[in-house]
Amino acid sequence: MLSSDDFGSEFLKSVIAPDPTHIESFKSKYKDYDLLMIDDVQIISNRPKTNETFFTIFNSLVDQKKTIVITLDCKIEEIQDKLTARMISRFQKGINVRINQPNKNEIIQIFKQKFKENNLEKYMDDHVIEEISDFDEGDIRKIEGSVSTLVFMNQMYGSTKTKDQILKSFIEKVTNRKNLILSKDPKYVFDKIKYHFNVSEDVLKSSKRKKEIVQARHICMYVLKNVYNKNLSQIGKLLRKDHTTVRHGIDKVEEELENDPNLKSFLDLFKN
Repeated sequence: MLSSDDFGSEFLKSVIAPDPTHIESFKSKYKDYDLLMIDDVQIISNRPKTNETFFTIFNSLVDQKKTIVITLDCKIEEIQDKLTARMISRFQKGINVRINQPNKNEIIQIFKQKFKENNLEKYMDDHVIEEISDFDEGDIRKIEGSVSTLVFMNQMYGSTKTKDQILKSFIEKVTNRKNLILSKDPKYVFDKIKYHFNVSEDVLKSSKRKKEIVQARHICMYVLKNVYNKNLSQIGKLLRKDHTTVRHGIDKVEEELENDPNLKSFLDLFKN
């Protein structure tokens, strides 16, 4: 499955490439797929040029009776103002299915399946799987990350350490990763914004509308949503802004990302 961010980044590279044929090559590549799966398509909806190109590819695949699977983290109605009527019509002709977060038992079954797929059956201890399942919160990417960690540890230490030693190190690593995520403090975002934009936390939370302040505020909103996984209400409380203002700020950054590779590089700083 391709993420919308990766699709958007590839599209941007083709747009800014010196050879004008790159954009057509980009479209042709995706039009040739028999199956296209794109995650978080609501991100594309905030980028007009990427949006239009995606729809062209989408139409071509539909006309060829090929299969397309797209996911959103919201209802289609919530992004209708970002989509054209023809896009909404196309999307609604397909099968719409709500995917709920897996419960504890389902997470355990996913882990067991991933262990089998990666030849890790000898580590399939019910106690271990139950313990690590509490740390990945039903997030499939985190589950895959945990399994990849164990694959690596097995390759590196499988011949020099016992199974119990490897499992102990593995559990410690997963636990430490979770604690690191929990320790993320929004103050870190405010401090980094202050350093790069010379805009203090108090000013970010103010109603000042100077261009540099607004840009810094929007970036802060985007990072809190996409890196710190804060919802719009939580971001609104932190920055003393209403839900609509926060949504608008995040949308603005999404639009700017389409044309500004430097902004993407800057935002990547917050992921480390």
